[in-house]
Amino acid sequence: MGYNVEFVTSDDQSSEPQGRANAESIIAAPAVLCVVDHFNSSVTIAAQQIYATANLVQISPGSTNPSVTDDTDNVWRVIGRDSVLLAAV
Repeated sequence: MGYNVEFVTSDDQSSEPQGRANAESIIAAPAVLCVVDHFNSSVTIAAQQIYATANLVQISPGSTNPSVTDDTDNVWRVIGRDSVLLAAV
């Protein structure tokens, strides 16, 4: 009963090309069920379609750009959008 969960890390170096390369590597592993990913919005957006093609849920802990979660069903964030954060300042 239940599942064993393994956390695997990779460094995107805040780089869109590296983020895409990491995403390609991640989707090649069939046991991966979810991705808690990039802290930079640009890297999250760059990898977004790659995860979507594998039907992986993508959870971003730090990407605040509104377009990260616009027009997608597989991306979630645990931080507010830029507009929400700016209104609170």
